[in-house]
Amino acid sequence: DRDSLYWAASAVSNWAFGSMFSHAILDIRAAQAEWEPQAQALAEKLVSASVGEHTKLLADFAAKLHGGWWALFWSLMGKYNDGYVVTHSSDGAVTSAAVGYPSWWLKAAGFDHALDAPSASFVNLKNRMAAAAKTMAEIDARRKKPKAARAASEIVV
Repeated sequence: DRDSLYWAASAVSNWAFGSMFSHAILDIRAAQAEWEPQAQALAEKLVSASVGEHTKLLADFAAKLHGGWWALFWSLMGKYNDGYVVTHSSDGAVTSAAVGYPSWWLKAAGFDHALDAPSASFVNLKNRMAAAAKTMAEIDARRKKPKAARAASEIVV
């Protein structure tokens, strides 16, 4: 539910934990550092605000926070994706850097033993791929291709 602040915060949390937490948490803490002083200022205003003003002040802040947290989610989603950190320079150029996994995690996960498949499996795969490529070449050779279009200089309008 995109109208819910709860789901905005949950989306941020889930994306951070599901992607690159050690990187995403830096963006989340930066956003937190922007919003907390505003929340503190709001709390101070509420102390002296009339009861009628409370609803408006709280609703206005909640609306801004709601939009900000969804914006953070979409930012995290674009920045931390598929093992890459994607950034944009001031001129708009996009850079993506593969981050990979820390060595302690690879060791704990037994990554060095993850591909215990016999080398015959890879040979079989290579042979199947070569056979498929040969079949596709044969099919392509039998296709009836359209005659070449006339050159632009030959076209009469």
